Amino acid sequence: MEDLESAVEQSPKENLDETVKTLQNVTRVEHRSLSLIRPLVFFDLETTGTIIGKDRIVELAVIKLWPNGERSEHEWRFNPEMAIPEEATRIHGIRDEDVRDKPTFRDSLGEIREVFCDSDVAGFNIARFDMPILKSELARAGVKDISSRNIVDAMTIFHLKERRDLPAALRFFCNKDIENAHSALADVRATVEVLEAQLSRYTDLPTTVSELAAVGHGGDSQYEDSGRWFVKRDGKLLFAKGKHCGKSVDEVVQTKDGYLDWLKGLNDLPADTAQCLQDALREVEIQHLPKSDGSRTR
Repeated sequence: MEDLESAVEQSPKENLDETVKTLQNVTRVEHRSLSLIRPLVFFDLETTGTIIGKDRIVELAVIKLWPNGERSEHEWRFNPEMAIPEEATRIHGIRDEDVRDKPTFRDSLGEIREVFCDSDVAGFNIARFDMPILKSELARAGVKDISSRNIVDAMTIFHLKERRDLPAALRFFCNKDIENAHSALADVRATVEVLEAQLSRYTDLPTTVSELAAVGHGGDSQYEDSGRWFVKRDGKLLFAKGKHCGKSVDEVVQTKDGYLDWLKGLNDLPADTAQCLQDALREVEIQHLPKSDGSRTR
């Protein structure tokens, strides 16, 4: 799973097939293949969310390539021991009832370790998402870090080899090169041409500015702020990143480690993030106010 913005139509198995093909044929004309000295495990995940340390794996798919050319495929579904949020189900289609009777990740650990044994790992966007989530699950099951393995990320290679800048966009959409590149007027002219060409190529795109401005931001709906610092789960505001990732604001308040003061002091903290934090701190303060009988609100 690349993140919670992955396409609904793509299952982990389909994602893996595409990733394996990408790495096996980096240059199709030359028919180049991987040179393996030990097995390489491609894997992909579907999860309850994107918060490392908080969210859990609900599906794991693996394709294992061996140096002798053999190939094996494996797939598991797990009971994540937590409710699967509706926004996650909208992406991968897996509901609570689909995994209620499945084993937990810990229950399947023996099979998983056997497949990953003595192997390097590969995938698409695994460095940023899948590996941290997998390590978190392994740590929860009592398994030590697996960072000593080589990690091949096909997305890293893709972004390195295929440019994603304005000249590349103009060449792709308009089949032309920028004249006098990096002059402001030439760049803005090219941008106009690119957007107009995108509207013609992708007929499902809206044509109004307000609708175009919202394109590609659907995956941000899980965050409570533009800085992507907070998500809400079961009515609680949780940190979505940082050293307290997965903890509630109330829990972080109790640590008294100065983290919240540090966060509030960041010069580039978005205004809505600061407001989220302020509202959460006010709620925590209210919850801990003493009642008339001297007891706490909770």
